[in-house]
Amino acid sequence: MESLRNTIPAVFWCLLYVLRDTKAVETIRQEIDTYLPIFSLDNDTDDALIEEWTSEHLNSYVYLESAVNETLPLAVAPLMTRKCSRETQLVLYDGRTINVKPNETVACFAGITHRDANIFPDPNKFVFDRFIDKNTEMIT
Repeated sequence: MESLRNTIPAVFWCLLYVLRDTKAVETIRQEIDTYLPIFSLDNDTDDALIEEWTSEHLNSYVYLESAVNETLPLAVAPLMTRKCSRETQLVLYDGRTINVKPNETVACFAGITHRDANIFPDPNKFVFDRFIDKNTEMIT
């Protein structure tokens, strides 16, 4: 159940963002129609018709994966914690330094980089294909 604590809200926000973007809906729907094995949920007696969702199938969903990756910075703001393995010196944005000793815990707010326009142009805008290799062709 612990894994669902973050998964369910992420799926909710991804679905919301995708449904608000007509191009995203059309592209992802076409991707699903192209790669998802077709079966009926009404006919549970013929399991032979249902193909397994292989990693090959799942790797084909590049636009869906990009939409999920785009949603995470917009919808979640995790506080990541890391344990320091050796003595480290962190240089802050304003030039101050912090010395971190081994086994001390450091918390980083990822939302700062998620909203940095130098890292993500238009960081507050949902761009469903932002994480697609620009050499990848759109499904036609």
